[in-house]
Amino acid sequence: MAKIVEFHHAVADQGPRRSLSFDAEAAREARIRIDENDEGQLRVQANRAGWLHLARVCAELGLGNFAPGFTLRLDYDFRWGAGSGPEIVLERLDDQDEA
Repeated sequence: MAKIVEFHHAVADQGPRRSLSFDAEAAREARIRIDENDEGQLRVQANRAGWLHLARVCAELGLGNFAPGFTLRLDYDFRWGAGSGPEIVLERLDDQDEA
């Protein structure tokens, strides 16, 4: 019989100073790797902690009170401002926009 697991994540849509709050930096144990091959295809690999971190980032983008056009720019290892390599850009679109 299959085991049922659940994922719960609470999102605060404003920080303590009434500004947007977003925790996108991965925990130490999280391993996330994003590579691009010669054909432009992205490959995302992660350990269990990494996949759960990606789920939290997606949940916060979807549930938070972010204006359309809000973007996160992170290195491929999901660290802020390391500037050592390619970036991934995650953007919140308006609900009526086509992706």
